[in-house]
Amino acid sequence: MYTSYYNLIDKPFRLTADPKFMWLGKKHQEALAILKYGILENKGFLVITGDVGTGKTTLIQTLGDSLKDSNTIIAIVRDPGLETLDFFNFISRAFEINKRFNSKGIFLNHFTQFLKTAYMNKQKVLLIIDEAQRLTPDLLEEIRHLSNIEKPHTKLINIFLVGQNEFNDLLQDPKNRAIRQRVAVSYHINPLTAEETDEYIRYRLKVAGTKKTIFRPDAIDKIFLYSKGYPRMINIICDLALVTGYGAEAETISPEIIKECTENLIIPIGLGKEENKEPERVDNLYEVIRANLAKRVGPIAELLINDQISAMGEDINTITLTRTDELIDRLSTEIDDKTQRNKFIQDMRKLKKSYNLESKAGYTPASKKDITPTLPTGNGDFYAALRANLAKRVGPIAELLINDQISAMGEDMKTIPLTRTDELINRLSTEIDDKTQRNKFIQDMRKGKV
Repeated sequence: MYTSYYNLIDKPFRLTADPKFMWLGKKHQEALAILKYGILENKGFLVITGDVGTGKTTLIQTLGDSLKDSNTIIAIVRDPGLETLDFFNFISRAFEINKRFNSKGIFLNHFTQFLKTAYMNKQKVLLIIDEAQRLTPDLLEEIRHLSNIEKPHTKLINIFLVGQNEFNDLLQDPKNRAIRQRVAVSYHINPLTAEETDEYIRYRLKVAGTKKTIFRPDAIDKIFLYSKGYPRMINIICDLALVTGYGAEAETISPEIIKECTENLIIPIGLGKEENKEPERVDNLYEVIRANLAKRVGPIAELLINDQISAMGEDINTITLTRTDELIDRLSTEIDDKTQRNKFIQDMRKLKKSYNLESKAGYTPASKKDITPTLPTGNGDFYAALRANLAKRVGPIAELLINDQISAMGEDMKTIPLTRTDELINRLSTEIDDKTQRNKFIQDMRKGKV
């Protein structure tokens, strides 16, 4: 589209993280240096907070890359909204501890041995928990207990908590006084300055293949004014500006183009009396999500949905209905106002319960296409039945186990042949500790029950 018109080799303002476009402002560089110091010196608890779109995910990725040669074992929890035992099993798998646990005590025994072995091998252990504002007080306390596993004069694990601004409120709760007192390193990321916004835009354009001044200086001033220095909003405005400039055959992006783009993007969020109305029913899953998100963020809803679906490794036309909860949670983080964020989640949950989305979603199951039979990815298909049956026995980590086993078979979720489903069922059954439940799982899948 606009890439060839502006002589670019790639789109410079994608919302999804791309290492080659990594740009760290002064604040991010300071945060990275502080975090690396805390980890290498085994300081224990580290906390980074920042508003939506300030670059926390970028910081996590950069930190992980910078520690690859430091003999550090890293595990990342992207969504900590789990029950305690599910959380323990998730981090166990993330640290490649090849065992499933059905009790806290057994997990702690194995995890303690894992940390001691790492210490003997002169390895550091880092647990990164993103979206930390979603942690419950109970799970936060369990995480604090993990930090108690130590040797004299040294910590055996560093725990890096990354959250939005409200995570600070959670830490200030008197119930969380114990963990608050253990935080050795804390840093808050602010938005970019006007100068940094200019550097950020020019850097990404350079990486994308041009040193030309595509954005006029006064246009960049407007971008900073409207974005308030939030990198994600800068990307959204710049991307739309390039599309608009291409359509108008403009050689450079002017303040007028930026103004036109932002008028389409920035709309009042308050819903007034309509807040109490039931969420509107729409016949297509994509439209349901888009309509509800657009109430909170405006016309950029479609762009955010597409980017989040892409980040999940899915496609808008074939995304499985079993992953809608994950998509809803991801999209909710794009809503700055906490009240509106919670209302969005509530509306979407209510819609899922009250409206039969299964038959309304916009996708074509693979089983109905004129191709070699492969594992379908639509609701009501084999994958959905498999995930539902496994989730009854192992909880929310069912999808993670399925993906891991399919990968171990050398297959891909979208192309695995139906002829290998028996093998997949048998592999997954080994993840179920209870023998009766294991046999019931196999029987249910053989019968095609959900």
